[in-house]
Amino acid sequence: MTRFSKWRRRVEAAALIVCLHAGAAAGSAPEATRILDARDHAELAAEIAEGGVVRVALIGDRIARVVRAPGGWSVEHDADAGDIYLRPPAENAAPEGPVALFVGSERGYTYRLTLEPSEGGPAQILIRNPAAGSVEDSVGRQRGGGRVETLAALIRAAANGVPPAGYAIGPAGDCCAVKGVSALEVWRGPEFEAWVLLVGGDGPGDALSLAEGLGADIAAAWIADAASELSAEGRAVSRLAVAVREARAE
Repeated sequence: MTRFSKWRRRVEAAALIVCLHAGAAAGSAPEATRILDARDHAELAAEIAEGGVVRVALIGDRIARVVRAPGGWSVEHDADAGDIYLRPPAENAAPEGPVALFVGSERGYTYRLTLEPSEGGPAQILIRNPAAGSVEDSVGRQRGGGRVETLAALIRAAANGVPPAGYAIGPAGDCCAVKGVSALEVWRGPEFEAWVLLVGGDGPGDALSLAEGLGADIAAAWIADAASELSAEGRAVSRLAVAVREARAE
């Protein structure tokens, strides 16, 4: 565990919302990913984007089989990548309720998913089973859609203060000029740099705003959903945050 445990809390209870930031210069909309922590035979529920294709994947594992309940959403299984893609029904189709899926993994784990289409829901659902692979395995995984899993695993590791193999931790220095944001430390690895930040009450309110404020080279960002430090009156003072960008040559 690294320094600054005062602001850290383990990020493993229900889900982690990560903003994958394409960068303003690229002209692409950011994409939200929801990460669900699970055990074998877990029953999981989450919202998904209602108007587009949704990707479901496993961190450190691959989907080997999928069974879906009858409904208007179509399910495509990419056996090579080990992912599934959900496509909404036609515009003139009757409104659909939750999408119910039974997923079996390559490593023998099973999960039951209930996914509720919702406006503004995430376009990606990632399932993380600690038994399927360590943080180091996830950070090192680079096949198929591995970049998403790598970024998510690195943010989770930085939020928990547990450095993956290959990452050195040092002082942050001046990483940004975003109002209400101060840097605690930086994790430098072969591919990415993860900046551990503290967001004050006058700082960005969400991960997207943080990523946009830090610049177009930010690959992903996360802000804790609850204040990690409170004033004597119980008022929110600061929240832990992590921003990741491509590693820079020294």
